[in-house]
Amino acid sequence: PVIITIYATLALIFAATPLLAQGGENTSWRLRPAFQLRLGPESARNLNLTGFSFAPASSERQLLERARFGVRVESPVGLSGLVQGQWYGRWGGTDSRSDFDLYSGYLDYRRGPILLRVGRQDFSYGSTFFLGPNDFHNGLAWDGLKVGLGPLRGLNLDLVGVRLTPLNPGDQGLVLAGLYGSYGRGRNEYQ
Repeated sequence: PVIITIYATLALIFAATPLLAQGGENTSWRLRPAFQLRLGPESARNLNLTGFSFAPASSERQLLERARFGVRVESPVGLSGLVQGQWYGRWGGTDSRSDFDLYSGYLDYRRGPILLRVGRQDFSYGSTFFLGPNDFHNGLAWDGLKVGLGPLRGLNLDLVGVRLTPLNPGDQGLVLAGLYGSYGRGRNEYQ
């Protein structure tokens, strides 16, 4: 149901663009395919790779595989969207599994220094140690709303209200709400 809703919304954006464009504005669309493949062999002694716990006198090997594929759609009137599926596999070890998920699926609206994003998305804040996309395995995706603001040159603010998407066994529906700010030289992310 979620992926059908996203595809239907993207189709609506395609249909509405001529109505939203002003006069002689460019009404061309851009489609950008996206693909990523990661393979990661792992081996450990005295460690359980599934729970990252001490396991004396044992050894474990596994192969991690992740493929992401999708398309980003951009309209000339500030509307855009991304739909990205993911296949994740863990082979060997004590926790072999293979899953297919909708990793990202969101709609953006940009107007000046403001971004409004709704849907399934990931975040990369700071060094991503505490809040990032968990790029080692199958990722962390969040369902909800993000409002991005670039009020001053170099200042970026993100206001988020999201819930963790259960991509991993044992993931709980954690809720994240707050404000993240960053300042650096150069232009704003939202301009």
